[in-house]
Amino acid sequence: MSFFYMMGMQIKEEANLGILIQAIIEVEKKLAPAPIKNDSKQKQLPI
Repeated sequence: MSFFYMMGMQIKEEANLGILIQAIIEVEKKLAPAPIKNDSKQKQLPI
């Protein structure tokens, strides 16, 4: 196989990897629990 063909394949795979990573991030955002609002009436725990 020629060098340029191999480079084209590599570039395409990197683009596919970027799409996969974006999809994983979107799924993680949907699965993450919603942040709890800081209500002033709630007692805050000391750190």
